[in-house]
Amino acid sequence: MEHKFRDILEHDMDMLFLEEFACSNAFCKIFLDKIGISKAEVCLTWQSKTDEQLGESDMTVIFDCNGRKVALLIEDKIDAIAMPEQPARYVLRGDKGICNGEYDEYYIFIVAPQEYLDKNEKAKEYPNHVSYEEIKEYFEQLNDSRSSFKIAQLNLSIEKQKNGYQLIKNSAVTEF
Repeated sequence: MEHKFRDILEHDMDMLFLEEFACSNAFCKIFLDKIGISKAEVCLTWQSKTDEQLGESDMTVIFDCNGRKVALLIEDKIDAIAMPEQPARYVLRGDKGICNGEYDEYYIFIVAPQEYLDKNEKAKEYPNHVSYEEIKEYFEQLNDSRSSFKIAQLNLSIEKQKNGYQLIKNSAVTEF
């Protein structure tokens, strides 16, 4: 079956990813393997967690890891320009979450198309990266109709990023 979309936004991708965090241990493993956690159970998913002074985390996922609360604070980018000090504000929000007792430790991620991760200097400031292409491989392994729908979303996002990068590159803007 073919899937057609008019457009795709980061919010659409956030919801796709949060659903997978809530429903698939194999999906969680993509992220947890990068930080050396082998076993954890999702306790909470939160889309667009915002602090008035420190800004927004696109996705926050809290795991129970042997009685400790471990948070993933995740920035999602397709083609949007990075906000000033965005990676540093993730650290401040993470530290504040520990102080407020929301979790015991945290890890900061950016999830984006590989080209964005490779070419965007701000993206390189995030300590952990997951590419849309890695996530696409996860869905391809599942080989079902639900996954083919999500692969179509990922493909559109990857293509949108490439087209956005070309527009930016052609207009002589050096950083997005």
